[in-house]
Amino acid sequence: MAVMQGWEQLVARYLRAKEEFETKGDEQALKTTINVDQGKPYLPKVLTIGDGLSDEMLRALSQRFPMKMAPAATRFLTVQVDIQANRFVVQIDAWGVGLERWLIDRFDLMVPPELAPGGQRDAAGNAARSIDPGRYVEDWEVLSPLLERHYPVAGGEFEIRPAAMIIDSGGQPGVTENAYLFLRRHKKSGNARRVFLVKGQGGLDKDRARFGQPQKMDKRRRTRRTDIELVYAGTDLLKDEIALSLTRKDPGPGAYHLPEQLPDHVFEEFCAEVRMPGGWEKKRHGIRNEALDLAVYGKALTIVLKADKIPDWDKPPAFARPLDDNTFSRRTDGQEMEEVDAPVKRTPRRKRRENYVARGMNGGL
Repeated sequence: MAVMQGWEQLVARYLRAKEEFETKGDEQALKTTINVDQGKPYLPKVLTIGDGLSDEMLRALSQRFPMKMAPAATRFLTVQVDIQANRFVVQIDAWGVGLERWLIDRFDLMVPPELAPGGQRDAAGNAARSIDPGRYVEDWEVLSPLLERHYPVAGGEFEIRPAAMIIDSGGQPGVTENAYLFLRRHKKSGNARRVFLVKGQGGLDKDRARFGQPQKMDKRRRTRRTDIELVYAGTDLLKDEIALSLTRKDPGPGAYHLPEQLPDHVFEEFCAEVRMPGGWEKKRHGIRNEALDLAVYGKALTIVLKADKIPDWDKPPAFARPLDDNTFSRRTDGQEMEEVDAPVKRTPRRKRRENYVARGMNGGL
């Protein structure tokens, strides 16, 4: 099947692809070398799990580490936000070398800001309504403080705030428009490199993640430019990676660690879907899957930040450095580290325009 390659080349390509899968969770190179070089059908690794991904399994694999505290091995934090009709669902992950990952916080935001319409508190401290992301853009301001929330790091010497936040951009009517307004507000305030919106794309033929402009068509069917850029997440491929990382029993690159004190419903949300030959499907209608979606958003964000391509973790970008030299960490005595550029470097406007034309305005990574 590979008459133009010798055994040494075939083995080397296989070993490189295997290493890429083990360190990054990306199976594409492994699939290619097995299909093309070896002439064999490829069985996605996640299909070996089948229905075995269950909340009982995840509870058994969960570990005893404190929530609301980052492990000592942390290099950076990310915030993931899912949109529901009456709340924002938030998950915080800590990331270490090789994108080893720990879920350190999970909560719902249900009360609107006090300055939002209907947000005024009564004598008992209650608001007149719950959060309504589609109707009130003012409600989105409850997310802004998450960027500046510092989490203590195990060991007691440092605390760290998130490097970036990624937010679902779809849902009830009005959500997308308000999400765009929220993003524009943060871009204007200088947080463009820390706030991202995500749009999921199903299908095994999609990119794992890419960052670019949405395409809008006018009546003449001409593409119109927009100031908005989205993270497009290939949900099926990333769910494959999440399932494998959750069921890895040993610590190390790519492992996803869950704390044993997570609420039962969060374990159940991770297992709300099953992998079919064509992709992931919910096990039954109406079942909640927020934890799985949030895990996907977090992995897509690290790809956009190019954290999965860090060649040498001894010389990483500023946001992923050890805590004593990290952009987003500070000593517990309140002394902050020296500020440097935030995670994503933007291409100059003129260069971006050329890239959009060259790439069909996809804005690919």
